[in-house]
Amino acid sequence: MGTSQLPEQEDKLPTTSSVESTTTPSNVPDEKANREFENAEAYYAKILAATHSSIGLLRADRGDFRGAAEQFRQAANWNPQQEDVDYNLGLAYFRAESYKDAVPPLELEVKTHPQNIRARWLLGLNYFKTSDYPRASELLANVITSESTNIDLYYALAFSLIKQGKAELADQAIQRMAKVTGDSAQLHVLLEMLDQLRKTVPSRRDH
Repeated sequence: MGTSQLPEQEDKLPTTSSVESTTTPSNVPDEKANREFENAEAYYAKILAATHSSIGLLRADRGDFRGAAEQFRQAANWNPQQEDVDYNLGLAYFRAESYKDAVPPLELEVKTHPQNIRARWLLGLNYFKTSDYPRASELLANVITSESTNIDLYYALAFSLIKQGKAELADQAIQRMAKVTGDSAQLHVLLEMLDQLRKTVPSRRDH
């Protein structure tokens, strides 16, 4: 009749006697066995990280950004070197509007890959969302010399500069924004803010 034994399980684990027979009397660790174990552990950690990362991408594609962030977080735990894991984790948190949570992985991504302009701008947007205007404007400063047409980047840069009282730099960002993105509600908000800034501190110059 039936059996509860799982298929092909009989030979998967050593018997008690075989374990005892491989133990040296002095209980000295087997260095070769330890290395093999560590290599196997690292190998499967990479597999688990890749699996969590793939699931995270699937969840993000469905619009489940919080679920995606959790998968990317687990991927990073298993293998911090997993490709794009820090950027994807930061992006998922950003899409889930968890801006403070997005900052640490994006800071790590920018530190590790300073040439990743997408990560720099995304980190800048998260600084903007958390009202860290000096760091936001620092990371977004080169937007005005780029080919980007992303209105959110220009808005965050100009807004951050206005909040710091830097009217001239804000005006440059706004002019570039108008040229690249055209007329918009965001543009009019910034123009009003800039006008109020100049009325409040008309003699203040940027530093």
